[in-house]
Amino acid sequence: MMKPAGTAAVAAIIGLTMACVDEKLPQVRGDAQVPPPARDSASLLLVTLDTFREDASGVGGDPVARTPHLDRLARTGIQFRGIAGSPLTLPSHASMLTGLNGPAHGVRDNGTFRLPADIPTFVAPLGDVGFATGAFITAFPLDRRFGLSRGFAVYDDDVAAPEGAGGFLMAQRSGAEGVEAWARWLDGLAPPTRWFAWLHLFDAHQPYDAPKPLLMATADNPYRADVAMTDGWLGRAVRAATERGSWVIVIGDHGESLGDHGEGSHGIFIYESTIRIPAILWPAPDGEPPGLRRDVFRTIDVPATCFELLGLPPGDAPGEGASALSPGDRPAYMETYYPFFHFGWSRLAAVQNGDWKYVDAPDPELYDLFRDPGETENLADEFPERAERLAETLRDISSRERVSESIELDPAAREALESLGYATTRSEASEARPDPKRMVGVLRLMETAQVLMAEGRWDEALTPLRSLVGRDPRNKDAYQMLGVVHARAGRDPQAADSFLRCLELSPHANDRIPRFELASTYLRMGKNAEAIIHLKKVLDDDPNDADVWYNLGVAQSR
Repeated sequence: MMKPAGTAAVAAIIGLTMACVDEKLPQVRGDAQVPPPARDSASLLLVTLDTFREDASGVGGDPVARTPHLDRLARTGIQFRGIAGSPLTLPSHASMLTGLNGPAHGVRDNGTFRLPADIPTFVAPLGDVGFATGAFITAFPLDRRFGLSRGFAVYDDDVAAPEGAGGFLMAQRSGAEGVEAWARWLDGLAPPTRWFAWLHLFDAHQPYDAPKPLLMATADNPYRADVAMTDGWLGRAVRAATERGSWVIVIGDHGESLGDHGEGSHGIFIYESTIRIPAILWPAPDGEPPGLRRDVFRTIDVPATCFELLGLPPGDAPGEGASALSPGDRPAYMETYYPFFHFGWSRLAAVQNGDWKYVDAPDPELYDLFRDPGETENLADEFPERAERLAETLRDISSRERVSESIELDPAAREALESLGYATTRSEASEARPDPKRMVGVLRLMETAQVLMAEGRWDEALTPLRSLVGRDPRNKDAYQMLGVVHARAGRDPQAADSFLRCLELSPHANDRIPRFELASTYLRMGKNAEAIIHLKKVLDDDPNDADVWYNLGVAQSR
């Protein structure tokens, strides 16, 4: 389903890609330098680009890219080597706002984690010294319930769809709406109020749904087309920021695999496809030459960098990061718990220092990114001492782990998150787990089954699912999917068996979905007493679930 976008907005983006820039968008003729604002009076716009690969832009190396605005910012500002701490939206943004890596802030996945209340963000100190602060969110994974609204005077996360709409319309809004919400807020500020604003743009995330002319302009590549659409909204935002004489930081939260290493989207791996991100500071500060430099800009460096640009001591910013403008190599940490929580596979963690990257996995990996940017040659056996030095750095960062805060979702929130392709379960288990890179074949089977299920081809989905559970018999999501397929095809006994097997594997703190499906199956089978048992267990975790109360009433009345 198309993301909401008005006719005028689509027309503006189409015109942009055809090199006929809409007058409402910043002009891209030439690379005239913009003078930097005075740090003691400047404001700052932080734009986060969701699901945006570093090499998806023209300055990132894509010859077919239609990203004139991002490219111009990179040429006239400073383009860094951006490195994300996670290939997932919520954990990555938690690092940006706190300056902490995943082990320290405890947010390890979308949907069931919340930033702990005692962890500060860098936004509150800005408000304390007189800045107006506002955040403008365009997708549900950053909803205020997950804790990132702390410190913002305004946190606009209104991503609900129009009444009666469902699917992706419910879970996100277009970049046009996000930019417009930010511009209205900006217009309401009385000069000379200083401000800090965070604008989140989600358009490059699946589903790829840019209009057809954009597809034609990007060689019929749906992802490139969505990236071009994102660039258009970025251009509109930068024009408004320029008129106010503010700094702009543009940074991705993570990339998109697009088939690299066998992954279609993001979340499973922490290779460069999902970890290398755009990172641009604009305009170039006095004394800083514009253009590309090899210095890293980690997501944890956002707070200190913002403080420095706004005339505050970067060392006073919360977290473990440093200003991106400060010289020197800094190790970059990254992790993903997605394969663990969703499929029962091993979690992955990595550290990069200079051009060397070490991945802690059941089969450890070491890469020389300068000679092997595609991470195709594992050098762990060839350079064991280098691997061990990086592993020690990784262990030091990981040792700062804290207990995570979990969150239970109401039915509407759970549906919103799942509409984006994110399950909402959490697993607690410590036994040895499969290495995700050895499970690529299983991942492809899951993706095939998901496509067939989305198209309502239930019987056809059985073939990949049966193969999947045969190859990966401890995969909870596989049994849940198998149960759904049997249920939709009217095979309730087989559906009940599949849901029971799902519940038996690696108990989750939030097993609401398969347990509710099992109870519903029992109701259809006339096993009301069994249904009551499981419905009450769901209510133990979420006593405000209206669907469960209704089914419980039906079961008890029988």
